[in-house]
Amino acid sequence: MKKIIYILVLTLLILSCDKIKSSKYSGTYIGESDIYAWNMNDGVTSDTVYTDTLDIVPEGDYLLIYWQKKTHIDSIQENVTNYESLGSDSYSVKFSNDSIYYNSHGGGQGGGGYYSFIGSKE
Repeated sequence: MKKIIYILVLTLLILSCDKIKSSKYSGTYIGESDIYAWNMNDGVTSDTVYTDTLDIVPEGDYLLIYWQKKTHIDSIQENVTNYESLGSDSYSVKFSNDSIYYNSHGGGQGGGGYYSFIGSKE
């Protein structure tokens, strides 16, 4: 019986650690967005920089970062850049103190884009 109670307590501690970590990084960040897009077919490029907000939303064991890009909560470490790749798209995210550094690249069929966000938690 003691083993069962020990296992239950240990399981609850592990699950609560993920929730604590998730709540530490989730929330609204305010900062600067930079969107750069290009199209080789007609030679059009654009570069836009503006003040923006980015919402980091917990979703189970993941944090939803931007445009349905999810990062597993266990892969996030303070001051360490985490890299993810999804086909021709890739992104990186780093949390440092109360700040986020996010970069996303994608492209194909003669065009592509880059999105960058640097901000602090509200």
